[in-house]
Amino acid sequence: MMARRMKRFLSLSGIFAGPLLALTTSCSGSGEESLSGKNVVIIVIDTLRADHLSLYGYGRETSAGLSAFAEDSIVVESSLANAPWTKPSMASMFTSLYPSQHGVVEEETSNRLADSLLTFPEVFAEQGYQVIGFSENPHISKGRGFAQGFERLSLKPGFQADSEWVLSGAKKWLRTREEGSPFLLYLHFLDPHGPYEPKNSSDFLGNLQSEHKLVKAGLVGKLVKDGRLTEELSQTDRDYLIALYDAEVREITQDVSQVFAMLQQHGLSDDTIVLLTSDHGEELFDHGSLKHGYWLFDEALHVPMIWRIPGLGARHVGTAREQLVRHIDVAPTLFELLGFEAQTHFQGRSVVPLLRGESMPPVPHLAESSWRGINRQAVRDGGWKLIVDELSGRAQLFDLDSDPSETIDLAAEQPDQVARLRELLFHLTRMPSGVRVEGARGEVDVEAEDALRAIGYLGEE
Repeated sequence: MMARRMKRFLSLSGIFAGPLLALTTSCSGSGEESLSGKNVVIIVIDTLRADHLSLYGYGRETSAGLSAFAEDSIVVESSLANAPWTKPSMASMFTSLYPSQHGVVEEETSNRLADSLLTFPEVFAEQGYQVIGFSENPHISKGRGFAQGFERLSLKPGFQADSEWVLSGAKKWLRTREEGSPFLLYLHFLDPHGPYEPKNSSDFLGNLQSEHKLVKAGLVGKLVKDGRLTEELSQTDRDYLIALYDAEVREITQDVSQVFAMLQQHGLSDDTIVLLTSDHGEELFDHGSLKHGYWLFDEALHVPMIWRIPGLGARHVGTAREQLVRHIDVAPTLFELLGFEAQTHFQGRSVVPLLRGESMPPVPHLAESSWRGINRQAVRDGGWKLIVDELSGRAQLFDLDSDPSETIDLAAEQPDQVARLRELLFHLTRMPSGVRVEGARGEVDVEAEDALRAIGYLGEE
């Protein structure tokens, strides 16, 4: 079995680059110890936009649960997803490929991650790691191809978000795990994904009152169709929904803090790399819409990214262009931290120097969304961002330095920039040498589709 897996691993990875050295006390004079063999915990909080965390400067106190963790970690201010909804976004993080390259772009359960693609959990398994995962999101499951490399990837039964299910599973596994080998633990929490149903929202709602039944219930999926609001909502109703979302953010960050307590309780904190991020953000009326998936503005792409790395000091990595970190950079970064072989077909890069506080050359960012009859791409390079609707032919160009909210379309005034960024889009989406997407179709999963409809997928809006 191991020989077959290793043969597959080598055939998929293409030509290896030279081995990357684990961090040592000689690296940049920083004094960190070797990270080879350290454990890894990856926490994904679904639908969490970075700018609604107080940790990222938001006015409401929404992330007190992360404060102690962040004080000992590296907070990346400018981190972007490669897709505005879960399945393609996480497939990009797992494979370090863009959505149009890995092909996981449809919400139907038959569209799955191809077995022919190498995922970072597979590499961890080949390196002798115990690879365990708990997911509340039906997209991140064995049936969708995400279990490759996992010893066990458990999917929460039923249709409702329940962080306690993830936490209890992690607690039990940490208590009973087989010691003697390192582990990769993947935890995917569903909140604050809609519907917005916080246990306690009174602090944030204050005197807000709404007579709209769907708004009061937080049923955002019923208020959107084809990426547009089905009706005009009053400012009060909009503020009400945002307050519900923020209350869910506060609750899930408090829940997630239990993961850090678990590691401390088991004496694992000093031997574990922790990454906290989100799969995508949420459109909260910034450009007139709600939810996520259709549009490629930064409210749907800007996600938190916080690294706790033994031996590396705490810092904030700022918003300068050269300090951009993408989901496709996660796997290369983990590989360098742990001394794994580099994968030449990866589209991301290791940002270990950046996490150490060093400068790095700027890189472009690509995001894509292709579902429900749309096909949109966005590319960001330097201070410019281009959003292209391939079906309508419309291109929107934004100068992010002067217009970070993406409100002033300069496409008509800057045709040379539009042409340059279109050319960059073409080159970024080309398939890397040696990568084959085969067998990316599976069986329809009726139970999973019921669960997805309950949270607003498969056209049930």
